[in-house]
Amino acid sequence: MLCLQTGAAEATTAPRLVVVVSVDQMRYDYLTRFGRFFGDGGLKRLLREGSSFSDAHYLYGVTYTGPGHAVQLTGAYAYRNGVVGNSYFDDEAGKMVQPCDDHKTQLTGCKVKALGASPRNLLASTVGDELRLANRESKVVAISLKDRASVLLAGRRGKAIWFDKMAGRFVSSTYYGDNLVDWAERFNDLKRPEADFGKVWDRNGPAAAYELATADDAPWETRYEGLGRTFPRTITGLQNKRDYSYFKAWSNTPYAMQVELDLVKAAIDAEGLGKDDVPDILAIGISTFDYAGHNYGPHSHELTSLIFDVDSFTRDLLAFLDARVGAGKYVLALTADHGTAAVPEYMTSLGHDAGRVWPEDLAAAVNAGLSKRFGKGVWTAGLKAPWLWVNPKLVKAKKLDQKTVEEEAARVLRKVRGVSDVYTRTQLRTGAYPRTRLTSQIARSFHPDRGGDVYILPRVNWIWGYMKRTVGTGHGTPYRYDTHVPLILFGPGIKPGLHAKAVELIDLAPTLAHLLRVTTPSQSEGRILHEALK
Repeated sequence: MLCLQTGAAEATTAPRLVVVVSVDQMRYDYLTRFGRFFGDGGLKRLLREGSSFSDAHYLYGVTYTGPGHAVQLTGAYAYRNGVVGNSYFDDEAGKMVQPCDDHKTQLTGCKVKALGASPRNLLASTVGDELRLANRESKVVAISLKDRASVLLAGRRGKAIWFDKMAGRFVSSTYYGDNLVDWAERFNDLKRPEADFGKVWDRNGPAAAYELATADDAPWETRYEGLGRTFPRTITGLQNKRDYSYFKAWSNTPYAMQVELDLVKAAIDAEGLGKDDVPDILAIGISTFDYAGHNYGPHSHELTSLIFDVDSFTRDLLAFLDARVGAGKYVLALTADHGTAAVPEYMTSLGHDAGRVWPEDLAAAVNAGLSKRFGKGVWTAGLKAPWLWVNPKLVKAKKLDQKTVEEEAARVLRKVRGVSDVYTRTQLRTGAYPRTRLTSQIARSFHPDRGGDVYILPRVNWIWGYMKRTVGTGHGTPYRYDTHVPLILFGPGIKPGLHAKAVELIDLAPTLAHLLRVTTPSQSEGRILHEALK
């Protein structure tokens, strides 16, 4: 048992279990907007008995799922941990890749022959990695509907499990073993996701909460995979069968959240998490909130309903942990990987300047502009918001100076409607940019081996568009609606209270490492949140 003989056991002994709950795309203001409607035992219990931070931010420039989950347990931003986005251009492969792609692995737990995932591209250790270095018997388990959430939370020495929509099953990869763990296989045999076919998704929570939402049938909402735009909706997918479309639709609903919670419970029991004096870590990524958030927006009836499902999820999880691990023997941290912008068409209806920046238009502008100055060619090697990569082979073939090409691309991009500013690789690498809060955040998202040749910053309330669709919303900027998220700590050694002082999400990892009495992760730049500790 790791402990320090300096005082009360509660303050000096590592908890048996640390649980991290990351609600994908949960803005901080959901707690203040809906707090009065929450029931006892869930989010209200965390806010009452835990230590919460009302001004917690990701102070970097690429607020996406991969980078956010990489930050949470490494305590490091992308310029140190290497996760610069949900995708980046790999010079060696000559194509766009995702940060958890691993061509040396295959999926396990299903019959689908597909590329697996692993944390090999993560350039920093996690709290779980440090825990397992200190205690070989400690266990680290991460579960999510998304691979990049579970893989990056699990770190190099944990177990990651996620949901594959093509297979309709929870899976892992051969990085973690030749086969999926037995308890996850047994859970898959229950066919829980398939059993929800044809069920009805209807509103949750009190009617008064919906008075804060936009119209249920707002024109900027999607009809995603047959779900339609209004409650109630039946979950059958576009083909009325249990296929990829159905599992995509199902992932947007509270039924997916419930199935994930039941898998979490199975993991706690089967792995014996928190059962002995050797501390363990359980990380949970609630992806449903993000899927639905993109389709309907943060002021919709759908997100209003789902926040009460998150409340129920939290209440059920806390009750289960109290029963299985023991009240006062576990620490729980609740946060999110990023926030989100309001739907731009909704903001326009309220009189704000808002809109969508289309990646296709940006690529076309760069290709036209660079072709005019340097000669015809396909000048864009990749564009994954907010990064654009210039074709390195073409730059070399035409014997051009990389800096000159970057600057011309930036000049062209600044003229595109909806673009606020553009920063080049050379600027970010050398620090040759005006020092503001925003540019400092952008620089923290740049890694010299993976960052793009230009970073494109949309104007406030402008989001990255997708396939010319004027529905749904997004995130990914350094603006406060994307960076501001909940951060609540709960459990032994945690002092109840609300803290208004600004903190960063890089502070979570060193705080959890301190509570676990292990070394702070290797690249962490955060601080221990001492104001939350007894």
